[in-house]
Amino acid sequence: MSAPGWAAAGVAAAVLVTAAIVVALPESTDPGPPPSREPSKLRPLRPDRAGPRILEGSGPRDAPLPVPAELGRTVHRVRRELRGTPQAGLVLGNADAPISITEYGDPRCRECALIHRDVLPEVIRRYIATGRASLSFRPWPLYGRESERLARGALSASRQGRFWEFLQLAFLRGTRSGAREGPEAWADALSLDLARWRRDRSLPRWRREMDATISVAEAVHLPVMPVFLLRSTKGGPVTLLTEPRSVDDFLLAIAASADDLRETPRAGV
Repeated sequence: MSAPGWAAAGVAAAVLVTAAIVVALPESTDPGPPPSREPSKLRPLRPDRAGPRILEGSGPRDAPLPVPAELGRTVHRVRRELRGTPQAGLVLGNADAPISITEYGDPRCRECALIHRDVLPEVIRRYIATGRASLSFRPWPLYGRESERLARGALSASRQGRFWEFLQLAFLRGTRSGAREGPEAWADALSLDLARWRRDRSLPRWRREMDATISVAEAVHLPVMPVFLLRSTKGGPVTLLTEPRSVDDFLLAIAASADDLRETPRAGV
């Protein structure tokens, strides 16, 4: 099988199959600043129909949203953005929505944090809360033990139905300059049962969850972080959206993933 063929097969496996292979985590490193790119239009990088569709988000960012200095105000903001949207485990929204979106990212990744701060809230409002797509997150801890610690905190919060609240706090607070609080404070601010949350952090299943994500990411050679895999629940090719910079990037990726463009969300809705 050719290299593109193996890539296509691997991406499909990333969506449909979860492997559990132990892979050593790298030592802690500085996540570094987000990469800079020249503004351009969203463009297909691999247009051949045999392999996955790969789209690179580019162009100017949406207007940035400031992160409040106080933890309580950030918690209020996160709850407001997620209010009314169901979640189960790692999945936000209706798992049977026409389009599934799966993000591979690291809680310490600054580029991921910018997307979770400036882009995903509007994606959630337009597409996830309305049932047009579902959104799930796969912890891809590349920056060492602190990344794994934050991922474990979010995964443990999923046992109390608060995975996405904790994840958003990790991105908004953990990468904020001058923020002094950590996972314990976030769990407390979300009114989690702290004793249960602490016990759940040591569950072996989280190690298997992260190992499986790392194994899939390496097997299919995911190009950068963050990367979003989009697929119609009716089947069809996978679309990879790398480093989206605006809601329009998601609109284009959802359109590429939809079997019937009449099901595609309309811009501005």
